[in-house]
Amino acid sequence: MKIFNKKTYLALLSLALMANGCKKFDSSLSTDPNNPATLSSVQLIANAEFSLPDISSSPYGVHYAQHLSLTAFPDNSRFVSTNFNFYSWYSGPLKNLEEAIANAKNLSDGPLANQKAVAKILKVYFMWFLTDRWGDLPSSESLKGSANYTPKYDKQQDIYDQLFILLD
Repeated sequence: MKIFNKKTYLALLSLALMANGCKKFDSSLSTDPNNPATLSSVQLIANAEFSLPDISSSPYGVHYAQHLSLTAFPDNSRFVSTNFNFYSWYSGPLKNLEEAIANAKNLSDGPLANQKAVAKILKVYFMWFLTDRWGDLPSSESLKGSANYTPKYDKQQDIYDQLFILLD
């Protein structure tokens, strides 16, 4: 019984100390200097450039060619095709480039015209790769975030025309 009473008193004492512990909180302690609240266009472009090797060394095309060439033992090469889509390109590098083009305003990041030009060229390169691979894609209404969850698909020829306009 004494052990039960000691545990009860200890729990009540701990609760009282926690309730009276911190009256004011220093909000600067919760600010992570390695996780900035705003991103510069240089960071966004660099993050998009990080995805460039995925275009030239993507193994997905090899998987399909191998599966189609196996006629005697097709069960050996059954690949899940759910990951062969373009959604990650839209939520990753294309979204970063769109934000870099729209938000290139900080003069301390360097020449803004150069940053916008690089971002536009990279955006054209990514969209060229995507439309060559998948054909019709969301383009004119895409990359709007929560403003448009279901953008319409544009014809491949219209996408090519938009790419040339973006480069001008």
